[in-house]
Amino acid sequence: LASTAHVVAGDYDLAIGLARESLRENQLHTPSLRTLAVACGLAGDRDGARQAVSRLRALQPLQASRH
Repeated sequence: LASTAHVVAGDYDLAIGLARESLRENQLHTPSLRTLAVACGLAGDRDGARQAVSRLRALQPLQASRH
């Protein structure tokens, strides 16, 4: 939740750090993966965004394919 708030505030680097911290605690937390993908994309880290989306698609293939 905190990482999402930082995306909205435009603090992408902090959002990325918080999302990654959350994922270290729970690798399957898809909201953190979504936030990581968005924050990386907005920060210009296309590779990081692609990796997050790839992980998300592996965990939720039907939902990720709809977007």
